[in-house]
Formats: sequence, structure tokens, C-alpha cells
Amino acid sequence: MNETTDRPGVDERYASATNASSLLVTPERACSADVIIAAGWSPSRLGMALLRLASEWDASAKPAPSANAEWLVHEQRLLMGKLKTLPGVRDQVQLYAGRKFGADKARDVAAEAILHWLDPNCRTCDGRKYEAVKNTARLSGRHCPACHGSGERKAGIAALLVTDYMGSCVYGAREQLKKKLKFFNNHA
Repeated sequence: MNETTDRPGVDERYASATNASSLLVTPERACSADVIIAAGWSPSRLGMALLRLASEWDASAKPAPSANAEWLVHEQRLLMGKLKTLPGVRDQVQLYAGRKFGADKARDVAAEAILHWLDPNCRTCDGRKYEAVKNTARLSGRHCPACHGSGERKAGIAALLVTDYMGSCVYGAREQLKKKLKFFNNHA
């Protein structure tokens, strides 16, 4: 729920609408179909695709952190293969990365940016910033050696710049969706 009210925010309403069992349009009250229609009117194609991808990612079962890096990479690949909107997002992000950093780097930069955008947490400390005390659920007072206490996984500058662009696309999509939903709510 939104921090300032007890009503769901735009992201929650969109995620709920994309998983709704009925998209029946009702003129007397706002419904899930209104959210889907408003999303379709959004000029931010990549922003809306990223919102769909985030919704899919959040609903998916993620592999638990593991000391076996090969297993974890394998499990993450399986997870990525299940995300229906990923290919479209990847193509759009890759086009942007190609324009900014060249076609030879576009694929790798786009993949790194998408993964960082979906899951920015450090793999070693799982975003907790500190080392775990062995054989306990407690954290030590020492910063994680992998992220140096930032809690975020390392990413290249190019990937971070693309991630910033992705964030601005999502922001634009949210704002457009809010405006359209306000229109629907005022005319319901």
C-alpha cells in the first residue's frame, strides 16, 4: 500500500489489474479494466513494459542465495526464462544501450542493466550490508567485503546509466498512468 494513504499505489493497481480474472468494463465504478486501458494509452512503451516485468519478477519464486555460484546462475537463468515480458524489454533496452555505447556492447550492457534493475542486492550479503556470523542468523559489525557495505551488487558505469534511463521511463509511465486513472475515476 502507499505510505501516505491506505489505497494501493499505481504499481500495485497495475500489478493487480494484469493478474485480474475479469476485465469487464463497468461504467458505474473504476475497475481493473480501467487500469489496463489507461496503461495502453501511456506513451511510455518501455516504462509500461518495465512495470509489467517488475510485476512478473516480484511474483516469481527466486532461488535462495547459495555458496554454489554455478547453481545460482543456473537457477537465475531458469527464472529469467519464465519472465514473459523480458524479451521485449531486453530488445528495447538493448536498442537504447546500442545508441549510447555502440552495438558491440549493447547486449552485455542491457543484460547487466536489466538484472541490476530487477535485483540490485549484493549476492554475498543479500543487501544486508554486513557479513553474517557463521552458523547464526545474526550480522557481524564488519561490512560485506563484496559490496563494501553498500548492499548493492557491482555494476558497470554503462549499465548504471542505462538503469537510470530505465528508472526515468518507469517514472514517466507511472505519472501518465496516474493522470489517466484520475480521468477514469472522475468520469466513473
